[in-house]
Amino acid sequence: QLTAEENVNNSYVQRMALVLGRRVWENAGAPEVDPRRLAVSIGTGMGGIEELLFAYEHLRADRLDEVCPTAVQQYAPSGPASTVAVERGARAGVLAPVSACASGSEGLAQAWRHIVLGDADIAICGGVEARIEAVPIAGFAQMRIVMSTNNDDPAGACRPFDRDRDGFVFGEGGALLVIETEAHAKARGANILGRLMGASITSDGFHMVAPDPNG
Repeated sequence: QLTAEENVNNSYVQRMALVLGRRVWENAGAPEVDPRRLAVSIGTGMGGIEELLFAYEHLRADRLDEVCPTAVQQYAPSGPASTVAVERGARAGVLAPVSACASGSEGLAQAWRHIVLGDADIAICGGVEARIEAVPIAGFAQMRIVMSTNNDDPAGACRPFDRDRDGFVFGEGGALLVIETEAHAKARGANILGRLMGASITSDGFHMVAPDPNG
């Protein structure tokens, strides 16, 4: 699904966004749309941050020539959204929400707002997150929120909805959608799979990782 050049010049999350973007666009019927009315909104927690570490290691070893020319685009959180936007020629805006675990949901919400405000008729939106790496695992472990007291029981190690909730499971992946105005969808004869009735973005303003106990 990806060419050798695409594999070299794009980070893991960019490649994920490219593949998902192509699949979701095909699923939407590969519509012919006005690029001036097409937006992209793809959130990510960290982007391709591992590419920054790789480049730094090359520099430390005095190997400047091994730093990829697209390193900046690869580690920037805007990379996944920009990559999809360039492939589709989207000109109605490229959004890249960065809000930790809520990044993908906010990507969807921001796309909905963009359409409701009249800035676009159709958008590719959602979120992607990078592969599991040692540094994030170490950081969460230092916060004492990764390790479970039930590690010897994998099936019960993570209990998010238990009275004695415990454990934290790392994951990677992504999900993208194509959303558009109802008028735009009907005009092109789209197979409408659902309706997004609204979206809202809020914050606790309480703690960096702990939820407000008062809701």
